[in-house]
Amino acid sequence: MENIIDKFQKKFNGFVLFSTLSKNLIEVFIPLLLYKFGFSVKEVILYYLFVNVFGTFLVYLFVTLGNKFGYKKLAYLSIFNFALMQIVLNFKVHTVWYLVLLALVYTLYFRTYWISRRYFNLHVVKKDNIAKTYSIISIFNQLGTMTATFIGGLLLDTLGNMIVSIISIIIFVISVIFLNGMEEKFNRNKIEVIKTFKIIPKRDTYIIACYELLNILYFFIALYIYIYIKNSFQLVGALNLLTGIATIIFTYLYGKFINKERNFLKLSFVIMLLILCLEINTTGIIFAIAIFLEGFAKKMIDVSINKEVYKLSKKIDYENYNLYYELVEHISKVIVLLPLLLFINNFKVMIYLVLTLFVSAIIFNFIIPDIDDYNNDIKKD
Repeated sequence: MENIIDKFQKKFNGFVLFSTLSKNLIEVFIPLLLYKFGFSVKEVILYYLFVNVFGTFLVYLFVTLGNKFGYKKLAYLSIFNFALMQIVLNFKVHTVWYLVLLALVYTLYFRTYWISRRYFNLHVVKKDNIAKTYSIISIFNQLGTMTATFIGGLLLDTLGNMIVSIISIIIFVISVIFLNGMEEKFNRNKIEVIKTFKIIPKRDTYIIACYELLNILYFFIALYIYIYIKNSFQLVGALNLLTGIATIIFTYLYGKFINKERNFLKLSFVIMLLILCLEINTTGIIFAIAIFLEGFAKKMIDVSINKEVYKLSKKIDYENYNLYYELVEHISKVIVLLPLLLFINNFKVMIYLVLTLFVSAIIFNFIIPDIDDYNNDIKKD
């Protein structure tokens, strides 16, 4: 059985490496491309809001399809959706309806990809060594991401996004081939959204929502660098490479160490806050150091949260767990982005407001109970 699991993990690692390589050649640059196409900052953020609104309403459909027809087929569907997204991205039509269409096709690709990926991810993670297994997967993910963003930035500045889109599609098709031979169990579990939210400890929902604040900040800061520091895809790609190197250096060692340490989530939130403040208030060597340290802090948070998430996923059937996670992810972003778009016109003010929310989340995180008793919470239901 151990050899079979190892074989499946190797296949999954190949899928992760090539899929992250293909999608990040251009995906991380979409907000920058939209700004370059002539959309305002608020319009770019509006696109991000559309993505999360569509995600909220479509996630149930795709989890149901995966449950009924299988997650490999959902991954195959993501190939078509990915190609469709790349085609729409190259239209370059400056209308709100273009943003709606792009957000829709992006959501179709992104949700079919991640719902299928998370299914196989949970099945290869070893229950007796969650942090170590996750760390290995994370390294392959980061190798693909940092390589893709650096190469993608270079190609976008020299060849344009159409060539990059073609290359991305080819690599994405190759990545899904790795899923052939992966074990897939058809449990056909009943989808019960309300019951799942009652079973899962409220603190976990809060932690995932806080993590999405960070993802909003990552979206904002990439755009901030492009607008206020230098209009260069290569620079953004190079900075991602720097962050990625730091991430890989610390990932595996931290993944082993976290098994013995429970309080690093709070510490990592504080460290990330300080780093983000440096990134938006400094330039030159200090800015570069902050970008490098971001990789360390980000992985501290990723491994800390995902260790607990994987523990929880082993106690709840995949379909309901995945639906829960996706809904929390999208709804929390909508709750934050909608007021920003309605009431705030200054981009820097938006960044500081999200940072303020993040500070508040950290403070609240210190005063609510630790994540340490899933069994009791589930037994009480």
